[in-house]
Amino acid sequence: MNKNNKQIINAGLMLALFAMVGTSVVTITNKLSKDKIIQNEKNARLAKLYQVFDKNTVNNNFLNDAIDLKNDLLDSKKPAQIYRLRYNDIPVGVIVESATYKGYSGKISLIIGIRFDGSISGVRVVRHQETPGLGDKIDARKSDWIKKFNNKSLKTNNTKQWQVQKDGGIFTQFSGATITPRAIVKAVKNSLIFYEQNKLTLY
Repeated sequence: MNKNNKQIINAGLMLALFAMVGTSVVTITNKLSKDKIIQNEKNARLAKLYQVFDKNTVNNNFLNDAIDLKNDLLDSKKPAQIYRLRYNDIPVGVIVESATYKGYSGKISLIIGIRFDGSISGVRVVRHQETPGLGDKIDARKSDWIKKFNNKSLKTNNTKQWQVQKDGGIFTQFSGATITPRAIVKAVKNSLIFYEQNKLTLY
């Protein structure tokens, strides 16, 4: 074997070695990054869900204790996810992912925390396209309007009260934007009705 052939073979072996090392580094980096991304997504989801339910009252891994249900009351075009919350295996409530398509600018996605007794622990809008300065007041970062649902239930407030004031109910509407709060109030009320009708089977 002449000198030139040896140099070519050595160069080829070095390239192969570099390729193997590079592939291994990329694979390991992707694995570590993927695990971190998954954990970050889990933490972000938990932080969002804990906005509507007191974390001190829950000790189960409710992300893994969830069911998907299709129900017209949730006004969802796809099955809604329902997280079942427990403390020492005793049911304490649920978090319902719901949606309404009756907002001024289309779909509004919600999460609704409902205690075992049927009272609301919290409501948050997680996605919407409502008009800035008007309908976007449903966002907790814009106003505290969405927090007015806290502790309300079908037992303490009858179904006629579950309307905006313009329609004879107890919930305020926004100046120049009644459609959006009306849609939210109805969606939350329907989620409570859904819970009462399915309470025994949810757990």
